[in-house]
Amino acid sequence: MLLRILPFVVLLVACASEPAPEQARSSDSTEGSAAPADLPWTQEFTELAVLVASEVRIEGPPGLREHFVQNQDSENHTYRVRTVPEGLMQETAVKELGSVFPIRCNLDSLTIVAERSLTVLERPGEVPVRVFARGDAYWKRTNSENERRGEELELIGHRPR
Repeated sequence: MLLRILPFVVLLVACASEPAPEQARSSDSTEGSAAPADLPWTQEFTELAVLVASEVRIEGPPGLREHFVQNQDSENHTYRVRTVPEGLMQETAVKELGSVFPIRCNLDSLTIVAERSLTVLERPGEVPVRVFARGDAYWKRTNSENERRGEELELIGHRPR
């Protein structure tokens, strides 16, 4: 499956000219406390890169949703959002295994393609941004030779202090 979609993913990343403009910031924060969008964010995912795997899980602190965009395809994917003790969880799964319609999303400038499932968990506390990829995982920065492959990969980004 990876070999069938990899050319499309490489083309998608190569065609990306610039990261999306910063989204409007919320003005409903309380006096003296910064809204999640106002807090410094990790620079780990600002370089163009691609990640392809069977399953991907993204976890991060408040503000994660401002840096995450997902293409939704209700015809080929199931989608569920719920609150769990760990935070706000978004789950997407491919309806038919072996489908040629993988789940696509972006975390800043990292393009992610999940062949089976994608889970995004925004945690309430100060935690690093973690991207876990499992199942024939492949990661590559577009403008460098940096590349990683494995059954499991983990990418971690910390907020600057």
